[in-house]
Amino acid sequence: MDWIKKINFISQRGIQVFQELGQMVPLRLTRRASQWFYSQTDLVQQQYQTDWTHMKLAIARYFMNNHWLNKMKSKAIHMRYQQKDHEQETPTDYFHRKIELLQLVHDLTDPETIMEIMNGAQENGYLSSILLECKSFKIY
Repeated sequence: MDWIKKINFISQRGIQVFQELGQMVPLRLTRRASQWFYSQTDLVQQQYQTDWTHMKLAIARYFMNNHWLNKMKSKAIHMRYQQKDHEQETPTDYFHRKIELLQLVHDLTDPETIMEIMNGAQENGYLSSILLECKSFKIY
């Protein structure tokens, strides 16, 4: 997901960049993504390469399917502060890690988002630090 966010950021530099990204992105695909793209017919590849939007939608349709979405929704809900593999994270790190995934896969209101973030931090006694982070961050 970080990769797509970075490409989105680059695509905002102008219409020419936006269009050229459709042609450049396939050259940066690796492993399964590369195999998927180059297994398409020439006509389909050309359609995907129209611009970044066409390429991004094709990638999303193939890789971010219902199975992936359900898996990410579960991961977001079960995410906890300083969980395994994140034992050294700060309250701010947890906040950003969780909100990024929640915003990606859920359509929650601001209060629901804050509650989900807080639910993942209750066991660790850092609620006040995380609550301050929630108050200082515009969720929308």
